Amino acid sequence: MNNSKRISLIIITCGLMQFIAGFNVNLTTIALPSIAQDLHLTIIMQNWLNIGILFLTAGIALPLTKVLLKKGLNYSVKICIGLIISLSIISFFAPDAQILFLSRLLQGGPIGVLYILGPVLISLTVPREKLGFALGILSASGYIGLTLSPLISSFVIKELTWRFIFLLLIPLLIIEFGLLMKLNEEWEINKDSIDNIGSILWFVSSLGLLYGISTIVTKEGAICFVISIILTIVFYYYEKRRTNRLFNVELIKNKQFMLSSTMASICSIITQSTALIMTYYLSYALKIDITTIGIILLILPIGQVIVAPLSGKLSDNINPLHIIISSFGLFIVTMFLFQRIDKLPFYFTIIILLLQSIAYALCYPSSNKYIITSVDEKDINDANGFLSNLRNGGHVIGTSITSLVFLMTIGDSAINTYGSGLISGIKGTYTIFTILSIKFNVKFV
Repeated sequence: MNNSKRISLIIITCGLMQFIAGFNVNLTTIALPSIAQDLHLTIIMQNWLNIGILFLTAGIALPLTKVLLKKGLNYSVKICIGLIISLSIISFFAPDAQILFLSRLLQGGPIGVLYILGPVLISLTVPREKLGFALGILSASGYIGLTLSPLISSFVIKELTWRFIFLLLIPLLIIEFGLLMKLNEEWEINKDSIDNIGSILWFVSSLGLLYGISTIVTKEGAICFVISIILTIVFYYYEKRRTNRLFNVELIKNKQFMLSSTMASICSIITQSTALIMTYYLSYALKIDITTIGIILLILPIGQVIVAPLSGKLSDNINPLHIIISSFGLFIVTMFLFQRIDKLPFYFTIIILLLQSIAYALCYPSSNKYIITSVDEKDINDANGFLSNLRNGGHVIGTSITSLVFLMTIGDSAINTYGSGLISGIKGTYTIFTILSIKFNVKFV
């Protein structure tokens, strides 16, 4: 196999990894009304089913990646494929909400590893002059998976039952395994011993922070959040004194790395919230059936498919910072319009969704390129792990903020009792995100 074909095969393999991870993470979003009806879930219970997988992804992905990479990158992905297939089958047969939640939660580990290793392999094998374009394809693949998931799931739920959505990825996982066999290469990245104490601190503080954020209005959530902040500080000073680190904490001092990572996280917060809000708005405010909702949400990946590779290629030629700033200007416009969604004609909703998908397509590949070019090659694994944590944390924060605002405007009601408070919840959520975007955009400028 010549080098050009090898690079193309690697990009396809990594793109499929990102698609699988994105598809899996968003698998239950549109199924929540059906699952809630069968298993009698309240809004809070639905929230936990939807974001539970992201908790473990954020907490265990980096330590698990370090452990698996001792055997090689190719080996690591194959192990993750086996775990995801096994846990997906358990989700399909889950007899109650507890087993379903546990099987989904445990998938967070291998899904998080796939999120990290895709960009790592690209950055190790693709020439720098083509890196932005390759990262654009990865970003598009992940987002396409994230947004196609509701559409495909809606058809499966309508024709069969929500249980069958957990079997959708198994054929693709088998194809991914075949691509790895065809590559027949191994990349040994981590030969150091495992930082056990650092791994525990990372795991506990990451889960604690996300749990605290998602339940911040409660006494327990607030206490958990404060304790997790303290543990994060302990983790920083513990790692700073070590030579063999789980994570190179010196990266936090890199302004370019931290700002671009934060902006990528905000992208994830906004897009995850939009997917959830649109599912609720179209279903309960407009009374649209689940299949039509899936088709409408298909608009989200259209901008990604077209714009993300172009955005990545553009970042190979101009400063990615300029692209990131432009994308957030577009984000702010879409959120301003979403706050008036009940006063706009329906076709405007379609246009706003398309504009937001373009904004994400401009932001994420450019952020990835900006991050990778800001760190040394030895820190690429840590940089991608940190970015994956922020991205998945962004999904949790987006879902949590939306759910908390809805709790204030609706209350913890059963799924069939939504009223006019839904519109107030949408306006409140996008007001928060608009303020957040403006604040960090000013810092970038």
